[in-house]
Amino acid sequence: MTAQTLSALVLGSTDLGEADKLVHLLTRERGRVSARARGARRSRKRYGGRLDRYALIRASITFRKGKGTMGEVDLLRPFLGIRDDLLRTAEADHLLELLRLVTREEEACLPLFGLSVQALGVLDEGPTPAPPWLLALVVQVLAHAGLAPQLHRCAACGTAEFATGAGFSAPEGGILCGEHAAGDPASQPLGRRELDLLRRLPALDLADPTGGGLDPACALRCRHAIWRFVEYHLERGLRTRAFLDGLFEAG
Repeated sequence: MTAQTLSALVLGSTDLGEADKLVHLLTRERGRVSARARGARRSRKRYGGRLDRYALIRASITFRKGKGTMGEVDLLRPFLGIRDDLLRTAEADHLLELLRLVTREEEACLPLFGLSVQALGVLDEGPTPAPPWLLALVVQVLAHAGLAPQLHRCAACGTAEFATGAGFSAPEGGILCGEHAAGDPASQPLGRRELDLLRRLPALDLADPTGGGLDPACALRCRHAIWRFVEYHLERGLRTRAFLDGLFEAG
């Protein structure tokens, strides 16, 4: 039996029996873990809003035979401002879903934890980030998880020359030169503006919600390529994608 005090983001929870919750966390010290919060369903007095999704907490957790049990929890930051805007809420939920899918249990990644806290802070404070910001967030989360697409050279031949055009292929792992894009039925054609935008995403400063001045309309055209890449390599659809798509199309 091991007891630890961990800094964590609440990714969500599932009900256990009539009284408990299994809380899913991304921790700074141990990566993704889950812990049973006894009595969390029966009464909110013990934990209040400290186990709500997005919350940054400091929690005492006891681990026994690989299973965690929640003890005392201190709320460090609730990120309540995220819920003031529907699109910011959808983007935050998209981030949490990605984190649950790309992180591994009991494998810490300090840069990814820090990036996630920073992103939730931007969504909490407003204004609503521009579409390039969200794409950059997804790409940078993937990079920290070791799943980044190739965005600077042709994923098939390695060339950095795209004079004959370019495409993006999820099965091939990223950008393709014109020659290889033409022979790949899964390739999405890219214009020069889309190619330049994708290449800038890995280094985009996420502290700037404007997206570094990148064209929002161009980012929206590129979003399907990035999402197809994510779903292809994770071998599952993203639950939050359809809702985000609807908000982007409406707005």
